[in-house]
This record gives sequence, C-alpha cells and structure tokens, in this order.
Amino acid sequence: MDIFVDFKSPAAYLALQPTLALAERLQVEINWHPCLTRQSGVPEPQLGEDKGTTHRRVRAMQRQRTFLHYAGVQKITMNFRDDPGSTDLALATLETLAADSTPFVIAAFKAYWTSNQDLNDPDVLRRLPCTPPTPSEVSSALDQAFERMQAHGVIDAPAYFVAGQLFIGREHLPWIERLIKDG
Repeated sequence: MDIFVDFKSPAAYLALQPTLALAERLQVEINWHPCLTRQSGVPEPQLGEDKGTTHRRVRAMQRQRTFLHYAGVQKITMNFRDDPGSTDLALATLETLAADSTPFVIAAFKAYWTSNQDLNDPDVLRRLPCTPPTPSEVSSALDQAFERMQAHGVIDAPAYFVAGQLFIGREHLPWIERLIKDG
C-alpha cells in the first residue's frame, strides 16, 4: 500500500493511526511517500474585509475546529500553528529513506503536531530515527517526490494508492480495506 503524506497536513496526521491499524490488521506493508502540499493558517480578521476574505477566514476556522474534533475522538494532541511553515527537509528525508520508514513517519508527525518542532531544521531531524539528506540532495529528492505524485495523480495528502487505484483522504479507509481483502 503506497501512502502519500505531508507532515504539516492535518488530514494526513489524523489518518496516521487508522492507517497503521489497517495495515496491521490486514498484514500489509506501507510504502510511505512525500506529498508536497500547501497548508495555510487561519487568517486574522481584517478591518473592512470583503465577503470573500471573511468566507475564507471563517471556513479555515471551521476546518480547524473539525480537525480538532477528530483529534479529540482519536485522543491525540493537535497543535495548530499560525504559520504551518515548511516540511520540505522532512519530506526529502522520507524520500531518501531506504529501510522501513514507519518509525520516522510516526516520529515526524509527533514532532510537528505535539511538540511544535520545525521539520525544516536539520538539528530537529537528527533527533528523529533517520539520516537527513545533505543540502545538495534535498532538491533532487523533492523533485523525485513531485514526479511520483504526478505519475500517481496525487494532489493532496493523505493519498492512498492501492491496486492501481488512487484514494485521497482517510474517509476511504473502509473502501481500501475491502479492496485489499478482496484483492
């Protein structure tokens, strides 16, 4: 099962536990891949903002509340940042890992969402179960990740590629489970 994640994606973080449980239940291997996404914080209210700006701000607040609700259901900590920042170094690291990358994926999500650590900081990554790529390797690793995303049609995280089919979002896990069982 190929899974595309971005550590700053709240949807990908919320998919982590159910995805790991599914893989364990079905005894399937997970191949983790980086997914380059854009995440935005909740914009501050602006004096005299137009309706479109208000709509985007209110919608961002509601999405964040929904994510926090599901984090509460899973009993996990989820600390949102005003600026989600970049996770490119961690994503490049994921791209370059040769062995089972599940321990790294778990540690990176935890570092970002529970400890507010900067996954673009080499010192932070050195404390995770990985060897970060050299600065000269980062760009190449991200290019490879982007090419893989394009080849699979991935546009957001989490994305699952199973039996030649693409599923975007954790809400597809029951369908993915059935596909794997029937496969």
